[in-house]
Amino acid sequence: MSQLETVGLSEVRPVELMQDQAQCILADYVRHRYPRQLTRFGRLLLLLPCLRLVRSSTVELLFFKDTLGDVSIQRVLADIYSNNDQQQQQHQSLHSKS
Repeated sequence: MSQLETVGLSEVRPVELMQDQAQCILADYVRHRYPRQLTRFGRLLLLLPCLRLVRSSTVELLFFKDTLGDVSIQRVLADIYSNNDQQQQQHQSLHSKS
C-alpha cells in the first residue's frame, strides 16, 4: 500500500494481509477458470489502477444498493470491524478469567 492509501488508516497490516489474500484467491480462480490464458491474471492486475477512476458511490450503487439499501458500505465495514474488535475483547476477557 502506498502512503496516500494509508492516510487515516490506523491498522495498515490487516488491510495488507487481506489484500494479499484476495490477490492469491484471484490468482487461483483465474488459473483454474482460464487455464489457457496464462497472462490473464497479470493483465487483471494491470487494470486495477483504472478502477480507482470509478467513484466509490458508483461501486456502492452497482454492487451493494439492493442488499444494503441507503446505508454506505463504509458504514457497514466500520460496524463489522467494530463488532469484530468487541468480540475479540470479550474472548480475551473470558480467557483471562480462567
